[in-house]
Amino acid sequence: MKRLLPLVLLTVPLWAQLQFNSFDGANETPIANNLYNLPGPFPVGVNQTVRIRVRNRSGQLACIVRNTASGTGFSLNNGNPSLPATLVADGAMDFKVDFLPTSVARSVSANFEIQYAPLTSAASCSGPNTPNNIFKADLIIQISGIAAGATLSLTPGGAALTLVQFPNTTILQKSSLSVYLNNPSATTLTLSDPPNTPLDTKGAFTIVNQPAFPLTLNPTEAAPVDLQFSPFATGSYIGVFVLGPLSITLTGNGTAPPFAMPTISVDSALSSSVQARLAILLPTPAPSRATGTLTLAFQPSAGAVDDSAIKFLVPSSRRVSFTFNPGDTMATIGTAKDAAFQTGTTAGMITFSIDFLNQTTQVKSTVAPQPIAIDGTIANRPNDFQLTIQLTGYDNSKSASQLGFTFYDTAGVTVPPGRIALDASKSFSQFFAQSTAGGLFSLLAQFPVKGSTAKIAAADVELINSAGTTTLTKLRFSPCTPVIATPCPNATGCPCQ
Repeated sequence: MKRLLPLVLLTVPLWAQLQFNSFDGANETPIANNLYNLPGPFPVGVNQTVRIRVRNRSGQLACIVRNTASGTGFSLNNGNPSLPATLVADGAMDFKVDFLPTSVARSVSANFEIQYAPLTSAASCSGPNTPNNIFKADLIIQISGIAAGATLSLTPGGAALTLVQFPNTTILQKSSLSVYLNNPSATTLTLSDPPNTPLDTKGAFTIVNQPAFPLTLNPTEAAPVDLQFSPFATGSYIGVFVLGPLSITLTGNGTAPPFAMPTISVDSALSSSVQARLAILLPTPAPSRATGTLTLAFQPSAGAVDDSAIKFLVPSSRRVSFTFNPGDTMATIGTAKDAAFQTGTTAGMITFSIDFLNQTTQVKSTVAPQPIAIDGTIANRPNDFQLTIQLTGYDNSKSASQLGFTFYDTAGVTVPPGRIALDASKSFSQFFAQSTAGGLFSLLAQFPVKGSTAKIAAADVELINSAGTTTLTKLRFSPCTPVIATPCPNATGCPCQ
């Protein structure tokens, strides 16, 4: 892992101000706040060269008398300038300090010092004329957490890494991988301390196998450390593998156990105007808690409009939520184990869809056209010269056309002229085009009577649509109860109540 290696600059009162700068061969950067950050880690046995540029910011001449570098593994580079030497105003002089790590260390210190003196002329900075009033400028190098030699990788001798990402892992299951301690240097490397534990605060990351420590690695040798990730709940996890100054971040994601795709249990053929039920089933017990959404959609038959009565009962909508708890094979829909829904009074196709854990499935149920259904009849004598027949029901095909009426006297004999036919297709068509109540309708038929209505006892009614004929037989007319009034309001007979 790369680390910043702080280089601390300590200053003293100076006559001529010298500025320390980092220099990469092309760019010169002042060392701000007396802190010089160097990249790491540095492998054991491989020399590293630190380049330092000294610039004279005093506006006067300065004599650079000598320089030194002290600290374990640090030395002056042979390519430094010959001293003493004059540094003109705003002039610069480059120095190199070599660092050769010889063993693993947690911190390394070095002192780079420049000794200089003020000048009145360039000729006075040489030989016996070297000034005696020497000032010092010290650059203190402090390297902490240096990982000298060892690297961590996913393969023996592979590229150094700082992040290990485990694959998505089902909760309570395990994923394993190995990281390798590598010695890329040309000398033997000894690691004294084992990795720090625990690797995270939740205990999801563990070391399941590692070499014995102290560990000695020969040049180019690698040793594995086996890691394991076992999440106990869904969500993201993070840990850190620390070996001395080396560290890598560990990440993983706990996922829910896989679910089989639920199925919808419902009749494929439905009748209008009923309350039906459906269930959502799993082929195997649910491994954990999960929720989904059940949606109902209706496509009416050609020429018809939507029927708002086709919906779930609780809640009264076309969309409900469902839940599987651990061990369930049947979903809880609301508070029940199934869902009740209304089929309305319009023929068409009902589609039930579920959206569950980013999966979808659907089933379709057909509401076929059927003959007109009548659920309410009233045959009445509003007065002594008129009969009425009132019918309530529904035509789910919305194709009602022909009506037929046959009347019978009290002896059961057909009253002339016999069957009365009526083409009501236009009236029904206009009615359904404006209705928002599906196929529901109420019909009132009025018949004038010559003579007394008391002689007519019953009637048959036929209603025809595209799906067939519905026949109502012997609808009995209610008796006529005279209204007591003086004088009688009707010369031919008193009206019925």
